Amino acid sequence: MPKRILCRLNCLILPAALLLLLTGCGEPPVAEGLKRAQADIDAGKTPQAIALLERMAAKHPQDMSVLEALAYAQLNGGDAGRAGDLFTTVALSKDADDHLYAAQAYKKANRNDKAVESYRLYLLSEPKQSDPWNELGELLVASGNVADGITALSKAHDLSPTPELAMRIGTLYDQIGNGTQSQRYLQNALKQARAKRPAGSEPTTIEGNSLAQLADLALRDKKPLEAERHIKQLEKDFPQHPNLTDLKTLLGKDQATLEAAQTAEKERLQKEKKEADKRAAAAEEARRIAAEKAKAIANNAVIGATFTGAPPSVLVSAHDPALESLERHQDPAHWKALAAAKAKSGDYVWAEAAYLEAMRLQPGSTATILSYLDVVSHRRASVEYLQECEKQLAKYPEIPELYLVTARGYRDRLQNRRNAGFIFNRFVQKFPNYPALDQVRVEMEALR
Repeated sequence: MPKRILCRLNCLILPAALLLLLTGCGEPPVAEGLKRAQADIDAGKTPQAIALLERMAAKHPQDMSVLEALAYAQLNGGDAGRAGDLFTTVALSKDADDHLYAAQAYKKANRNDKAVESYRLYLLSEPKQSDPWNELGELLVASGNVADGITALSKAHDLSPTPELAMRIGTLYDQIGNGTQSQRYLQNALKQARAKRPAGSEPTTIEGNSLAQLADLALRDKKPLEAERHIKQLEKDFPQHPNLTDLKTLLGKDQATLEAAQTAEKERLQKEKKEADKRAAAAEEARRIAAEKAKAIANNAVIGATFTGAPPSVLVSAHDPALESLERHQDPAHWKALAAAKAKSGDYVWAEAAYLEAMRLQPGSTATILSYLDVVSHRRASVEYLQECEKQLAKYPEIPELYLVTARGYRDRLQNRRNAGFIFNRFVQKFPNYPALDQVRVEMEALR
């Protein structure tokens, strides 16, 4: 055969053999193509691998393994936007986790709107992952949507709280003018940072920055006493803090306001003490009246028996709670029974006195304290009721229900959402395994 004809045949046969390698028998063509692409990437020939994978994707558009391999190749050495689109296709057809890769690819391509959409799609299936919430929040903030960014960052903090994240959220709330929430998260950051460091160790930088921001916030909110407290702590723990001098100067300029606030605070504390003394005296008087009332019932029974010859049990029921409570006054169960009966009949003076006696005999009983506070809620004004709730909470900080009663009281009776939210948050941090925690989180969410 002439050499010229043989040469032409070889030119035809060699491409055919190459085509057979990609599409023919033996190993599946897709698997072989993916191996070749990976070998090219390992050899630093990413553009060549991308070209091969693009041809394979055009030929096998429904093969998710090809599209996924192409997406990774494009993300690492090609068109990040194209990678995002490919990851989205794979996620919708195969694996929702690819939405997360799509988000990262779109971020790299500066297509923030698509990145936000991908993060949201991923979080629909994985709402308990804190890192994606954090990344979504920062992306929203960077895009100018600070309010939604804070919401996402707050979810991240709920799932995995850190002092750094709490401080970030507090700073962002300050930027949008929400001083109440800013203070809440900055205080949270300070508390977390203190709790994390070993006992006796030096205060951390985040503690100093939190104190400085809290002091600045208090000064802007015209709360000099609060600012003074933070500044003193800052001066003690961080005498070289760069903001300390300016904060002290600002506080000094408002010295007249500070002195007036100090005077008002002293007067408030004196007034509260007087009111507490009055309440204690009233409670003692109620107990005295209750005891005298019970004695009178007992005496009448004896007198009646003397004149009629009938036994006292005929005139006074053997199950009369007042008489039994008097006779067995060291048994808290009788005082509680008496209190419950009087509360049911609407005699809240009797009920309060009886509950106080039961609480004296059996301190720390959750059921008794809650019943007592319910009686107080009927007798006292809302402010006095909440003061009593706070008093019991300070006395028994390990009773979870006291946090809930107090928070709901601030929310429902005083319409004070800030205090309610603060106490709910303390409850969630202190009792992470509380049985009805999900319901409490729903209540917290409704306050925002």
